[in-house]
Amino acid sequence: MRCQRPVVAIDGFLDADLNADEMIRANLEEDQFSLEILEIVCQRSQPDDLLAYGSGFESHPEFLDRLQSCVRVLGNSPSTVRLCADPVQLSNRLEKLGISGPETRAQRPRDLEGWLVKQKGRTGGCHVQPASQCQGTSNSFYWQRQCTGKPHSALFLAAGGVAHVIGISQLLPSERADAPYAWSGAIGPIRVLPEVFEQVQWASRVLASDLDLLGLCGIDFIVDPKKEVQLVDLNPRLVATCELYADRFVSDYMSAHIETCLTGDPDGHLVPASERGEGVRGVQVVYAPRPIAGMTNWKWPDGAADLPNSGTNIDAGQPLCTVRGHYRDMDEARASLQDLSHQVLAYLQLDTLHPFSPGSPAHEVAH
Repeated sequence: MRCQRPVVAIDGFLDADLNADEMIRANLEEDQFSLEILEIVCQRSQPDDLLAYGSGFESHPEFLDRLQSCVRVLGNSPSTVRLCADPVQLSNRLEKLGISGPETRAQRPRDLEGWLVKQKGRTGGCHVQPASQCQGTSNSFYWQRQCTGKPHSALFLAAGGVAHVIGISQLLPSERADAPYAWSGAIGPIRVLPEVFEQVQWASRVLASDLDLLGLCGIDFIVDPKKEVQLVDLNPRLVATCELYADRFVSDYMSAHIETCLTGDPDGHLVPASERGEGVRGVQVVYAPRPIAGMTNWKWPDGAADLPNSGTNIDAGQPLCTVRGHYRDMDEARASLQDLSHQVLAYLQLDTLHPFSPGSPAHEVAH
């Protein structure tokens, strides 16, 4: 970064290992920031301060516009966030651009077989269910045809209509019976077929040019049996997979994002392909299988992070922690992440563990 600034972290979980000069908890409502976020930021900032945002604004992108009065908001505009948070509008935009993606409807299909139901303005995938299991008809619901294939995510850095693909990761399947499409983690960077990478690169460039994307962004997609990319989501913001690509940035991903947003130039932030490190990184979310009251004196295994503070109450289905590491290859990453997850859950003396199987059925991505 061009200069050192005090870092204030505003977070919905306020983990014990969160690293910042000042840490502030903001309440989340269905994984989204409430109006409280405006007061928090404006009370603790100066007009020349910078705000780099991640998820939490999809339901209220207008908050980003209003925050401009007290800080410089880095990244994409509220209108871009609003477009990407509306799956029907995004699907229509993709179709006009010639980018393949699953059929998406605002109206409930007559035959629900093979469809998923999702909620507009939500993130994390916990809201996604097979359409046959949902009886609701809320205006916030939309229906998306389920794709067959393997779910992936790509990270790219964009500015001035240019996009540099940083890497591709494979998404891990959910192990939650009540939320089969919950965001559960990823392993990357991975090698993909040249024709798959070319499709991802082309789609990223088309989106960067059409939407004038700025900074780090992510796309979630399915590689179908014909090796064709089906784009499911565009996240025009910092995403959870950024940390997987630590070896691909000259400095670090946050510096690359900030500098690109400030200068409008995405060049010079990435390590040349010939100098990149070996191996893969992995991250997996461990969800609480039951309510946990007043956590104290936990013996977290090495590799556990995003740790709750002592005394925290955690509801069933909420993130308990994440486990992460740097591994030789995909097989080692899968096995090691699963072992770490089991260590955490075994501490709860559970007997309902569900091992991850690389051959598990194909599923939809919901990051």
